[in-house]
Amino acid sequence: LYTAWLQKLELEETRLALKGQTETNNAILSREAKNSFEQGFYRLLEIHRQVFSSISTTANNGSQRFGSDALELFKPSLKAHNPNNDPASDFNNFYENFHPYISAYFSSFTNLVLSVENSNQINKSFYFDVIRSQLSAYELFFIFYWGLSKHGVR
Repeated sequence: LYTAWLQKLELEETRLALKGQTETNNAILSREAKNSFEQGFYRLLEIHRQVFSSISTTANNGSQRFGSDALELFKPSLKAHNPNNDPASDFNNFYENFHPYISAYFSSFTNLVLSVENSNQINKSFYFDVIRSQLSAYELFFIFYWGLSKHGVR
């Protein structure tokens, strides 16, 4: 009887030890998943910034303009493509003419946002704030129109 009681105590101690190991292992896996996400996220953010910097056009004076400067030159073209005051239609018409310049930008932006949206291991609002903090006023302008258009709907 005494031996059975000792075995029961040992089994309870073993269960508690295994439960502690399981909790520790889960915490380690969770940290590793978060670290893996962060590495991928910041790499995607870096790629997105590179794509943004590669947007280029030629100004009226013949100089090459990149990034925000290029988007600044594209902005008047957006309104010029549709006199109906329909933002979605404005962008759809604009995109038909300018997609070689900006389609890679919106693809990388979509991938960046979806990487945050599809992750369950993170504080999503923090990473969306990081993305927003990296956007220029011209980027926000075009993202707004893109989101209203058929090209931004997913």
